[in-house]
Amino acid sequence: MTYEEFLKRYEFDTQDQKAMLGAGGFGSVYKAFDSVQKRFVAIKVAEVKHEKFNLLYEKQIVDELDSHENVARYGNCYRFQFMPVRYDFAVLTFYQEGNLADVLKKYALTIPQKHQILEGILKGVAHLHKHHIIHRDMKPQNVLMDRQGDRWVPKLTDFGLSKLADTNTSSVENSSIGLSIAYAAPEQIQNREIRHNVDLWAVGIIAYQMFVGDLPFDASRSMSQESWNLEVSKLIVKGKVSDKISQVPEPFRTIIKKCLVPDNAKRVQRSEELLEILGTPSTQAQERIPASDENTIRMDEPFANTKELTARADHLVQLAESKTGFEKEQSLRDAIGLYEEILRLDPSHMHARYQIGQCNSRLKQKTTFKIPRILSKKGMIAAAAVMVGMGLVYFFLWRSTARKELAWAKSANYSNILPADSANTYQQMFQILDKYAGTLAMDDTTNNILGIFYQNGRGGATLDFDKAMDFYERGGDFEWAKYNLGYLHFWGKGTLKNFETAAEYFKEAYDKKQLTGAADYLGYIYEEGGYGITKDYNLAKNWFEKAVAGNSSYSQFELGKMYQMGLGMPVNEARAKYYYGLAANQGNRNAQQALNNLNRGRSNQAFAHAAMPSQPTAKPKQQRPKSNAGTFWEKVGTELFKQAARR
Repeated sequence: MTYEEFLKRYEFDTQDQKAMLGAGGFGSVYKAFDSVQKRFVAIKVAEVKHEKFNLLYEKQIVDELDSHENVARYGNCYRFQFMPVRYDFAVLTFYQEGNLADVLKKYALTIPQKHQILEGILKGVAHLHKHHIIHRDMKPQNVLMDRQGDRWVPKLTDFGLSKLADTNTSSVENSSIGLSIAYAAPEQIQNREIRHNVDLWAVGIIAYQMFVGDLPFDASRSMSQESWNLEVSKLIVKGKVSDKISQVPEPFRTIIKKCLVPDNAKRVQRSEELLEILGTPSTQAQERIPASDENTIRMDEPFANTKELTARADHLVQLAESKTGFEKEQSLRDAIGLYEEILRLDPSHMHARYQIGQCNSRLKQKTTFKIPRILSKKGMIAAAAVMVGMGLVYFFLWRSTARKELAWAKSANYSNILPADSANTYQQMFQILDKYAGTLAMDDTTNNILGIFYQNGRGGATLDFDKAMDFYERGGDFEWAKYNLGYLHFWGKGTLKNFETAAEYFKEAYDKKQLTGAADYLGYIYEEGGYGITKDYNLAKNWFEKAVAGNSSYSQFELGKMYQMGLGMPVNEARAKYYYGLAANQGNRNAQQALNNLNRGRSNQAFAHAAMPSQPTAKPKQQRPKSNAGTFWEKVGTELFKQAARR
């Protein structure tokens, strides 16, 4: 899928502030409309800054897990090249209520509901730990909230910092990339080795917040962010929890205390231990609040007063002055969020209203870059020309190298590779194709070849039907790309099985180059029907006849069967024998058996249903018809191999 096709399917505007659902160290999330499935989705966008910590890595972690109610899953993830940077675009389910931080701001939850949420979080963490995954960045913003009537279902997300733990060890290497200090465990701050229960420390912080409304380790918000981080880090390492913990009812207080133990060897080790303590919510401790139709009401009193919120928001506005780019935007957006909270509590608060307008104005301003007046006007023009020239030289050198390497990959693909050399050759081909994937150097043919590598798990490529389909779609009008898309939809690989969609792709492939295999599949689809297609023997006969013109033994056999059994036509044994004979002469075993049965007066009822076109018994392996491009690259490949042999 190209970037243009992606934007055509998923409609959203990164410049629309209302469309932004959130942002963090590992990307921004936008609300988008899926024009194909006619529903809203969430799109997470992140620059690929690390070879490991990126959205594709995050999706792979989740894909390897068994499905679980409390772990959010990705629909798909696409990577697009915007020279010289790359961005990942991940598609997620859109949850109207947002994340846990949003829910805690908007609603006063009952104790049973808090119990329900904490239980779901612990079950999600237990599921991750069962698969040896440590989240390392647990916080309310990374817990999406699905509301099902009066039931809240938390879903863990944002696995950008997740770490696979060795099954033979109890700890893994630490990392401070993108760390959220407020939820970080002492061992993370001190850069010591971490265990699975680093996530349980964060669960303790989250549980404390749910019941108290503040952080257990906090400092004055009027100080700078750097000072605040330092002060809070000291409190976390000491492990001295605020006395407000006495406000938390049991058994939640015990759970929090077991989580917030600085020594991770003495801290609770497993989520299951906490789930046992959690048990059933106490009816005696249940809050007495006015019930709504869904047992949830909007908050009447804030966790913090407007004076404190104003100080925090003003500090973020001041902090934005020293920031640039994304960090500046994030500070301003956070400030707007706090000012909006102030206005919700006090609609007449003029300072908050004024500051929202100022922040929005600054967000709309485009940062301009002023060139220092060191060079003269002519000097600057000359310098610019040199830079452009260097850029063009680099681009043409890159393009020349890409063409040579991709030409070799094409030629190797269309040449006869010796079995002894196949593993090494395929590995080299995949490395080259993967190197230029998503760039201008790729064309329809190379995108199709790369799709085949992912479809078959060849040359070191992981078996990934989603990626295969993506590269086939990039193959544009190339007939084999259309054929391969039809194949995936026919077999339901990477998508739901759909004969209607498969037939469209097979027809396009046949219209391009009269691919015999496409006609085989179309004949089968209309002969059997189902999966969105109505059975039609006349259409089946027409497609089988087109495939027979391409000397397909499979379609020869199927036509013979239709004539023998009178499927959509009068019974005609002479025609049946004729077509069975053609297929039998090509080694088709089904045709040989059917012909023998017919000659001996036996029934061929066993062949009443069509065999799949790809089954070896129905269609022996034949050399794939070559397009003009295939013939050309085979000649190129043969010449290259001859030159290599002479050396």
